[in-house]
Amino acid sequence: MEEKRDFRPKLHFTAPKNWLNDPNGLVRTGDTYHLFYQHNVKEPRWGPMHWGHAVSRDLYHWEHRDVALYPDKLGMIFSGSAVLDEENVSGLGCGGRTPLLAFFTYDDGKTEFQSMAFSLDEGQTFHKTGTPLIENPGIRDFRDPKVTRVGDGWVMALAVWNQCWFYASKNLLDWEKTGEFGPLPEEIAPAGAVWECPDLYPLTGPDGETHWVLVINLQIPPEKGGVRPLYWLGQFENGTFTAQEDFCEPLDCGFDCYAATTYFNAPQRTMIAWGDNMVYAGEAPTGEWRCHMTMPRVLSLKDTPKGLRLASLPLVPEEARRKAEELEKKSGEKSGALPGKTFVLRVTGTGEGSVTLKNGRGNAFSFGVNADDAFFIDRRNTCAPFCESYSEHLMEHTAPRFFEGSWQLDAVLDGCAFEMFGDGGTRAFSVSLFPENPFDAFETAGNLSVQILPL
Repeated sequence: MEEKRDFRPKLHFTAPKNWLNDPNGLVRTGDTYHLFYQHNVKEPRWGPMHWGHAVSRDLYHWEHRDVALYPDKLGMIFSGSAVLDEENVSGLGCGGRTPLLAFFTYDDGKTEFQSMAFSLDEGQTFHKTGTPLIENPGIRDFRDPKVTRVGDGWVMALAVWNQCWFYASKNLLDWEKTGEFGPLPEEIAPAGAVWECPDLYPLTGPDGETHWVLVINLQIPPEKGGVRPLYWLGQFENGTFTAQEDFCEPLDCGFDCYAATTYFNAPQRTMIAWGDNMVYAGEAPTGEWRCHMTMPRVLSLKDTPKGLRLASLPLVPEEARRKAEELEKKSGEKSGALPGKTFVLRVTGTGEGSVTLKNGRGNAFSFGVNADDAFFIDRRNTCAPFCESYSEHLMEHTAPRFFEGSWQLDAVLDGCAFEMFGDGGTRAFSVSLFPENPFDAFETAGNLSVQILPL
């Protein structure tokens, strides 16, 4: 009997077993990072949504905690966010203990509303208020509150059908609507697209100016990719977001990056996303566990010949910097063996060039820069379709570069998770791969070389 493949990553977060999707409530308390997440505790497919919980000091080594929030008579616990109320403006703190507030969507299968739970022991136990923070105005898709501090108050971004609505509060309990963003043209948000998991945050550009970033995650038809995480640069003033004219960019150009959100109270703007695609994730051949998160990514703004762009690169913990320096010293290769299931590749090239990962079963995955000076991924030959929805529409993708001339790609393969970052992270691709056997060799085409570092 053929041994079943073990696709579980080492670096990318996974639940111990069963289903995982959107990251929720990313918050840092002291030197501890919390990762809450959408979780079906009973089986490895989407189902009654709980908030799972894990903690880490470095965002790579995780300690699993008890489930934080359970469904109840009001409905399932959908996505949301968490903040530390250090000034106790909510009045929920007591005995000098700072309340940790979790904002989430209740969904009973017919309607949705926003609610809240609070913890006085850094997320070990939560107490639900059970009351609507914001009443549903009669809209089915009304979800995923992202709360953040702005000035001396608080702002909530909320996905509302085909828009993002903004609310303001002074006490984190009473919320007033202040603005809207959207709807979008159909070429950006196709008919039937569902808006989900907004994020809103400021970043300082190379010019020293503050620019606001709005992220919207769209569920779109499978023939258009299934998921579409987008971002805009602009300004947040008078309680609403205004985008730069004619600006809209993909946050990630792969097929497996969704519900991207950033940490509250982290020392640098750090993002985690769900590393799968709802179109086919429920049938992925991973066994008792299913789905993973992306690696944590540090976000910044970078000048390009096409203007200011968001850049994302994997967070490198202090103890891992030595390995990063080791990669710099390695000589480039054109082909050879791969060092196990988890490794980093640095690819430098000029003009058109590609890297192909291979195994003895004839599976192959290619990536690089094409003749149109665009980054690309191609998983058409990675594995046989494991379900009907794992189709040709979700196999290959390209994204034009923002730069010209020589290029560099940093990529990580970790079990079934592949992430690559081009031109300093201004283009990112996340994709899940399920070859019959692990890739054990690579070959290249074009004027490029590859440095490899096992992890």
